[in-house]
Amino acid sequence: MPPRKRERASARTRSSARSEQSQGRAAGSRSKGGPGKACAASLSATAAQEESDDDAAAATARPQETGTALSCVLKVYCTSVRPNFAQPWQMKRQQESTSSGFILRDEQIFPARGIIILTNAHSVAHSVTVRVRKHGSPVKHVAKVLHIGHECDVAVLVVEDPAFYDDLPEPLQLGHTARLQDPVTVVGYPTGGDNLSVTVGVVSRVDVQAYSHSSERFLTLQIDAAINAGNSGGPALKAGRCVGIAFETLDDAENIGYLIPAAVVARFLDDLRSHGEYTRWCSLGFSWQPVESPALRSHLKLGEGRSGVYVGEVYPTGAASGVLREGDVVLRLGGQPIADDGTVPFEPAAEVRGGASCRSQRVSFDALLLRHFVGDSIAAHVLRGGAERQGR
Repeated sequence: MPPRKRERASARTRSSARSEQSQGRAAGSRSKGGPGKACAASLSATAAQEESDDDAAAATARPQETGTALSCVLKVYCTSVRPNFAQPWQMKRQQESTSSGFILRDEQIFPARGIIILTNAHSVAHSVTVRVRKHGSPVKHVAKVLHIGHECDVAVLVVEDPAFYDDLPEPLQLGHTARLQDPVTVVGYPTGGDNLSVTVGVVSRVDVQAYSHSSERFLTLQIDAAINAGNSGGPALKAGRCVGIAFETLDDAENIGYLIPAAVVARFLDDLRSHGEYTRWCSLGFSWQPVESPALRSHLKLGEGRSGVYVGEVYPTGAASGVLREGDVVLRLGGQPIADDGTVPFEPAAEVRGGASCRSQRVSFDALLLRHFVGDSIAAHVLRGGAERQGR
């Protein structure tokens, strides 16, 4: 049986759907390379900080009720012309698609109006025209793609038409990344109708997986709320705040949808605020394999009480070039111990909720790079020739 594939959750017109099928890709490679340097702190500390920041915000401003938050969700209409990579001298046939989006207040990214629209990158990729329609309004307003991050599948739209801002509701706020068993409400405009749709579920899995739009690995939330074509770009709400963005589903499976966590979205927006443009994501630049085999552990002289991942290849243009060597064992990054299977704790013990089911949550150490930028540095503890070394 062939492996199941993920598909992006944006709806296309019937004519265009016949000409091009959704090209979802299953999560696979554990390695991610490329130029740039990386910095990481404990993922647990990141989660704790997000929780603390969110609690502080809630103490000063009462979160929006879900009913009010629904008015912040827009329907996105996109006309696109994709390149023909097999025949690069011509373009493919024009296509139309619909998806979802929501408004967010940010005066740094769009000072002219202070309001931006978030949606998925795959929903507006290769766009010719983009229009948005507010909830309960028959008018479609022309929007512009201001920034697009294909790796993390997030895009920022802006509208210059003054009429769009008439009777605009209070924009949504980003919350902290939802955790296992947290209830979420997914809002959007899926196929099957023209009005707003609301589905309810819980976070059923937290993991690091490849996004189908880019095949890059990021933190991902799996939920059991229904996500269908057209839901892409719609917010997942908890207590009236956005804790994720709907973006893809799994073929041949029921009750499995995926969210881009609020932490990934926040990192994307922080990049735009800090640098004025999208500077992409950082990577360590080496391939690795687990060291769970007793024979391999003995060969590497790991001994008791040590764990980490084996460095299989260091990419010449990667951040680890000149620091790591093939055959090293990476024990810790940014002070965070790495297990033999390449995972790190997702939540600090002090913040665990729900007993052992939450305490056992672990994700790939790739997630340690979540909130850091190209050019930062990271402390790495490695085992080389049986001796521990530290580098940056």
